[in-house]
Amino acid sequence: MYKLTTQQAKSLFGVEIQSGWYFNPIKDINGDWFISEQEIQASYIDWLKHLEQAEFIPPEITDIPI
Repeated sequence: MYKLTTQQAKSLFGVEIQSGWYFNPIKDINGDWFISEQEIQASYIDWLKHLEQAEFIPPEITDIPI
């Protein structure tokens, strides 16, 4: 996973990577934004290729609808 700033994440929402495939930045448990390696590899956006990998810690799920 690759860490983004809030501004970077906002700039990617709704941007198409390939036909029918869109960026989907997600937050980790600390509120930091991330995108996947697959999103970066498929992207034509050069600045994404310079992001560094970071540890993604999934948020805890406290309510699971039954």
